[in-house]
Amino acid sequence: MKRIVFLIIASLLVVGLVLPSTAGADNPTVKILIAGPMTMTQGTDMWAGAELAANQINDAGGVSVNGTPYDIELVKVETNEVAVYDQAGILLQSAIDDNLDAQYIIGGFRTEGVEYELPVAMSNNITMFITGAASYDLLAKCPIYPYVPAYGGYQYAFRGTPFNDVFLLANSFMMLGMVAMKVAAEGVTPRVGVFAESLSWADPIVEGAETLIPALAGIYGWELGVVKRVSDTASSTQVDSALNAMEADEDNIIWTVTSGTVGTTFSLRKGQLDIPAIAVGINVQAQAPDFWTDSLGGCAYEIVMGTWAEGVVESTQTLDFLSDFQTEYGHFPMYTAASYDVLKVLATAMHEVGSVDNEDLISWYEDPDNAKEISSGVAGYYPVWQYGTWGYWESAAGEAPYEAFGQGDGILPALTEAQITQIYGDSSHYSASCNFTMPPYTTHDLIYGPDYVTGIACQWQPVVTP
Repeated sequence: MKRIVFLIIASLLVVGLVLPSTAGADNPTVKILIAGPMTMTQGTDMWAGAELAANQINDAGGVSVNGTPYDIELVKVETNEVAVYDQAGILLQSAIDDNLDAQYIIGGFRTEGVEYELPVAMSNNITMFITGAASYDLLAKCPIYPYVPAYGGYQYAFRGTPFNDVFLLANSFMMLGMVAMKVAAEGVTPRVGVFAESLSWADPIVEGAETLIPALAGIYGWELGVVKRVSDTASSTQVDSALNAMEADEDNIIWTVTSGTVGTTFSLRKGQLDIPAIAVGINVQAQAPDFWTDSLGGCAYEIVMGTWAEGVVESTQTLDFLSDFQTEYGHFPMYTAASYDVLKVLATAMHEVGSVDNEDLISWYEDPDNAKEISSGVAGYYPVWQYGTWGYWESAAGEAPYEAFGQGDGILPALTEAQITQIYGDSSHYSASCNFTMPPYTTHDLIYGPDYVTGIACQWQPVVTP
């Protein structure tokens, strides 16, 4: 089987990744914890990506920091965050206690588990690069720290992959739009059912579907069909119920929002039940190379968001990374293998700053001018807001509850005009009417859009023998 790429939503800004160093027999080390669900593909690929990067760095002589070469030492941490969310923080703390010299954590796949992991990393003053969880809420406290330093230590939190769930909505909606326009061109009214996990990262996407599709009814004629939320490990019985309801509702498009094993069950049962609808959206399991086999071909013609695709060049590093990864591990990488990029950029930061101390690197990451080319585009971070206090900061200081800002009716500070220009320039990538109020343009979150990171859409198709 193969995945056919029919859309690339990325344009690239080339920035060199510099890792000069000199080889040495007994280099000092930088210890990094790789934390995730290590019995699952998401965790094993997270480890594999980081391991590949560490081996390449070490084989080249290490990271040169003011002329001293440092090797990278990785420690695998099982967080069990998919099975039991609230154990993740306990397991991470245990790993920190066993590795007191660790200054960095790369990992965290399930948002509900990362909610327990982040406070542990922050209380230990360890920088954590979230590598899998998409919820923007995870970084909601990051804009606070310059003005309220004691508030949770969230200066140490960054996102490594993917871009946040609000931007996932934007990317996924573009994919949906292409399919809906094709359906409409065939003289059929697009009727969109939604099949989504009952997890927090999926909430903004489902809410967006329920808002955007009816809003477009008068413009494009789209209709909102059945909306079903299920467990990320839902059984075939639950999936069948959702699919049968969508078929009865005559939904001809199914917008998928899944990251767990339910994604495989969905495609398997959709094929076996012969549901007459095309699936489009996010299905993390569909990034796995064995997905066609696992779904018994039920994924035929499904369109899913991906980070990489075979033969597709997203940056000068894409093909080398994919070739190296597949040669080393024998399969195509899942998106959590972007731990490779996280570690490569971290090594670059150490070299350019001249320090391996995590606190010395924070301001480097906060400068969008330090955005670096990675295997899927260019990675940079939204900066700290540049001005002083508003009522927002007073709320953060404790004069109002946390719920008063960052959610609901709270007003967060916008990126300044200078920051917007620095990040997006004067191009058509943004307009004066765009709302750059945070979130989703949140401090320490990945910059999303052309010239940075976006995504690609891939379609599973059967191989046709001539």
